[in-house]
Amino acid sequence: MYSAVLETLIQGDDETRGVLDTYRGFFVPVRAALHNGMLLEAAKALDKDPRAASLPNLLKAAAESPGLGPNVDIGDMQKWIEDKKELIEDLGALRNKRLAHSDVPAELPGGLTYGDFKDLLEELREHWMTLHLAFHEAAALMDLATKETQQDTEALRQTLIKVRRETHRRVDEHLSASDQ
Repeated sequence: MYSAVLETLIQGDDETRGVLDTYRGFFVPVRAALHNGMLLEAAKALDKDPRAASLPNLLKAAAESPGLGPNVDIGDMQKWIEDKKELIEDLGALRNKRLAHSDVPAELPGGLTYGDFKDLLEELREHWMTLHLAFHEAAALMDLATKETQQDTEALRQTLIKVRRETHRRVDEHLSASDQ
């Protein structure tokens, strides 16, 4: 959901940029908090610590008890984690060095690019949903929450664009009236 909000707000169109610039005092810290929260949650979801409720630990449990994940290719998901090992380690290092300390600004380490992270996040979501469906048969609820988040954020974005337009219209009218 962090990613859904960020993607909706960072659309790249002039009006959205205008809203973000107009309400900078709100959106700069919100964007940073969402970005850091997204990275932190992804790091937690990929943590191999045995105490974590993470994808690697769910896969381990499903491998040990095949009945937990019927019709799920556990080996394929474990291979995916192994293939993404370096990226996952960079993400874990970022969490441990920066994200756990709110007084230090979070920056992506050299090996962790936004594109790689976005791909990792999408693939992680797919694997997580596959397991979630196998374990609980309720994956649609998560998709619904993400869609609702995107819709709510888009509605907020559209409202702020309208407010900004109206504010600019009133300022222009006031300036025109004072010029006459």
